[in-house]
Amino acid sequence: RREEEEQEEKRAAEQARSEEESREEARLTEEASGLAREEEERVAALVAEGEDLLGKATVEAEALRLPQAQALLTEAKGVLMEAGVDHAEQVRGVEAAIDEAKEEIKAKEVEQTIEVA
Repeated sequence: RREEEEQEEKRAAEQARSEEESREEARLTEEASGLAREEEERVAALVAEGEDLLGKATVEAEALRLPQAQALLTEAKGVLMEAGVDHAEQVRGVEAAIDEAKEEIKAKEVEQTIEVA
C-alpha cells in the first residue's frame, strides 16, 4: 500500500515536472517568435530607409547636385549593409546617374568655355 502511494507521488511529481517543462518550452518559443518578428520589422524598416535614400540620391544626381548625391548614396549603402540586404543593382543605377551627371557638368563647362572664347 505504501509502495503504491510512493509510486503515485513519483508519477504526479514527474507529470508536474513535465508540464512545467512544456510551459517553459512554449514560453521560450513564443519569445523567440517575438524576437524574430522584431528583427524582420527592423530589417524591413532599414530596407525602406535605404531605398528612400537611393531614390533621393538619384534625384540629387539628376539635379546635378553631386556632393549631396554622393552623401546620400554613401548613407544608403551603410543602411542597406546594416540590413544585410543586397541592393547592388539599385546602387549601380544610382552610381550611373551620378556618372551621367558628372558628364553633363563637364559638357556644360566645355560649352561655357567655348561661349566665352
